[in-house]
Amino acid sequence: MDSEYVVTLTGDLIPRVPRPPPVVPPEVQREEVEEQANTSETFHTPPEFPDIPENPEPVQSLPTQSPSTSSIPPAANAAEEWEIIESMRISSEEVADTTITEQIIREATRVPDGNVRYRRSPLEHRGFPTNFHGRGRRCDNDEEEVPVEGWDKLGDQLTELANFLKEEDQKKENETDPVALYYQKLDDVNTFKIFDTKCDGFKILRTERSEEEQLEIDQSNYEILKFVYSRHTEVVGVVQQMDWDQMETDLWKSIDRFIREYNCSSFRTGALSVAIGFEKVTPQLTYRIIEENTGVKTILLRPVLIDGVAVLAATHTYDESFKVFSRNDSEMPIYQEVLNLPVKAIFDVIMNFLIRGHKTVVHLPKYYEDYITPGGISKVDDIFAFQRLIDLDYIKFSEVPERRRWFNELCMKVDHIGAVFVSSIEYRRRDLKITYNKASERIITPCFLNTDDRLMIVQPTIRYREKPTDKRFTMIQEKTVLQFPDGADERGPLAEQLYLEKQIESICQLCQLYPMKFLHEVSIKQLLALVVRAESNIEMPKMDLDTYWSLRDKFDPRPIL
Repeated sequence: MDSEYVVTLTGDLIPRVPRPPPVVPPEVQREEVEEQANTSETFHTPPEFPDIPENPEPVQSLPTQSPSTSSIPPAANAAEEWEIIESMRISSEEVADTTITEQIIREATRVPDGNVRYRRSPLEHRGFPTNFHGRGRRCDNDEEEVPVEGWDKLGDQLTELANFLKEEDQKKENETDPVALYYQKLDDVNTFKIFDTKCDGFKILRTERSEEEQLEIDQSNYEILKFVYSRHTEVVGVVQQMDWDQMETDLWKSIDRFIREYNCSSFRTGALSVAIGFEKVTPQLTYRIIEENTGVKTILLRPVLIDGVAVLAATHTYDESFKVFSRNDSEMPIYQEVLNLPVKAIFDVIMNFLIRGHKTVVHLPKYYEDYITPGGISKVDDIFAFQRLIDLDYIKFSEVPERRRWFNELCMKVDHIGAVFVSSIEYRRRDLKITYNKASERIITPCFLNTDDRLMIVQPTIRYREKPTDKRFTMIQEKTVLQFPDGADERGPLAEQLYLEKQIESICQLCQLYPMKFLHEVSIKQLLALVVRAESNIEMPKMDLDTYWSLRDKFDPRPIL
């Protein structure tokens, strides 16, 4: 059957009348056309309608249209209406575009009142990109031509500027004044510097030790090794023996007695660290396994957590109320001069507890992780030592969660492992009741005397009054502060112990950063001489026998016997 004809209900065959397209309101048509124009570059063409015969055959008994379709116009009228609407839309858009363009050009080419140098162009106010060479200028087509004399004058000025810069560069290359050379290096973008009030400005920092600094470190290490290897079998009878003073003679007697009492096999790899006690004037060796009536007892030392922020505050010359990182703010500043960290003070605290036999770590805010700003300004006063402490895992950087204080975050870490807390009571809230039962409540604060090398004093005992009206102090002894309590589960404390080989290795590595102070020097002499005398075969990096011979040739080149 031909598809162009249909059968009616009465059985008559009539031509098929195509259904006209639905009538869309003009507003909807405009929105659809604009959306298509924005998303596509194709031309708008009216829809194609099928051809309608001019003289269709009469239809008999054609069913009446329903009310829902009685308002639909014929197909031909719908196509004509669509074409009329589309023509009106295109005409209105062209008129609108022409009006907006003329208005923008008129406003842009209008000479504004007053000084146009500091006025924004109308196109900038409308958010359009400008095609002007400068503010307050006309369009490219309306710009005035620059006279040739103006270009010649500009060329002369640029030539004069280039010659001046060349002369300045030549002066810098031929400069011999040390002060001028220092300031030239200070202005270099590749130079690391830190603001120092003693220098009335910035001070240049080195990424490695200078010859003078390295000489002081080598001299200090030689004084230690000269004592350590004075009774070594390869040295005795070859090198003329030194005349020791009374203190060094007593140290050797103490070391020999210590080895006889606990046997040489007690100082091998896998043994617990040897503690140094500071109760007497001369630091004394302390063995951590003792015999009691109830049996053998092992002294388990607490790990040490050092609050680097509190050490910074302790070294400041500001008033006692000076506190940094004390607010409930997790946001770190970009750079502040008062936050410059003294690395030597951090080093002294680490060395003090390492000599005592404790596993030690320093916590610092994330502010110090990127310790060099993009401008080359340092947040620490010793780049070389600070990076070395990071490499040796003595410094950890911690984030402060939102709505928490730095001090409170460290207290949680201390209580979790039962550590010795080196911080300041100034950061503790005044309204909290302190019972000193928690590890975080037993705070040790280092004291730095106002000397050039900041002499440090650490007293691991705590005194407090139970009531403000009490005249006597209650004393918490050093044993409670530094050691785990007896009878506690040893599985956790054993994981926090420092072993002898790691203690000796760490001390030797830290000896390469700074010259040792007197108390530290005496303590290190005993520890290193102990493992050498006991023939423990523990590695001593850069403090071994070969290092001793090289330093002896450098500082004491006397003939060998």
